[in-house]
Amino acid sequence: MIDKIWDWIQIEVTSFCNASCIYCPHTVYKTIWIDRHLEFELFKKLESYLHNTELVYLQGWGETFLNPRIFDMIEFVKKHGCRVGTTSNANLINREISEKIVMSKLDSISISLTGVD
Repeated sequence: MIDKIWDWIQIEVTSFCNASCIYCPHTVYKTIWIDRHLEFELFKKLESYLHNTELVYLQGWGETFLNPRIFDMIEFVKKHGCRVGTTSNANLINREISEKIVMSKLDSISISLTGVD
């Protein structure tokens, strides 16, 4: 077995967010913030690096579940033998999203309560 170079890599899949946490640059710089999703075709270019890591963590300054291809991304990474984790503010996690999370076999999800008042 080949040793992994990295324990994990973190990838921001979106800079869109549906929260307004006071510490976040998305909120602080909202007048100049650029919202965009990481396109799935660009995401797939990471393929040649996935064998070098144990875990791919899909999270940045945006809400992960706003990216319409998030479950495709999870599936893609899982097919390459990596664990997958993310952080969410949980505002979008309804029954449908919950079922998709379970079916995707997402390895870990952290719920951020920072913006809750």
